[in-house]
Amino acid sequence: MELFKHKQVSSGTDLAILFIEVLVKSESTNERSSESFEKSFQRVAKIFDKFPRDSPYYDNFKSQAIQWSSSETYRNGHPRLHQLIAHNFWTSKRYSESRQNFLQSCDGSGCGRMLVEFHTCKGYPTEVDLFIVNTVLQYLVLRKHVVAAWALKAYTENHPSIKR
Repeated sequence: MELFKHKQVSSGTDLAILFIEVLVKSESTNERSSESFEKSFQRVAKIFDKFPRDSPYYDNFKSQAIQWSSSETYRNGHPRLHQLIAHNFWTSKRYSESRQNFLQSCDGSGCGRMLVEFHTCKGYPTEVDLFIVNTVLQYLVLRKHVVAAWALKAYTENHPSIKR
């Protein structure tokens, strides 16, 4: 974090990638306690937030972090890590990337609120239904029925163009 803060991008990038390698080697999926796992997720998300988007190692860091969080239960990465990454993208106004990570998380409510902001900032007024329908259908394909319901609820309750 300090290296990125002081514009030492090369060193920061190398250290961030080494950090993921250390996580991979030091923790097997079965030995992770939920508390240490959450701390690791928070650290990875903070690094990810500061990682330069124009770095050639950006995608490599993201894929290694997601691969590290993968397990038999979560083959595409742990939902909590995806949630933290989605929120990072959301705060950076990178809505499409945020949506993709929300789909892998279990945060339907956050996804619905992000979609409201996405539509009001970037969408056409006539697309009010398309933003949520597309996402809900993708959640359903992923067999995340409850998450889809939460996303729909959050979207319809928070969108200024939808009357109750």
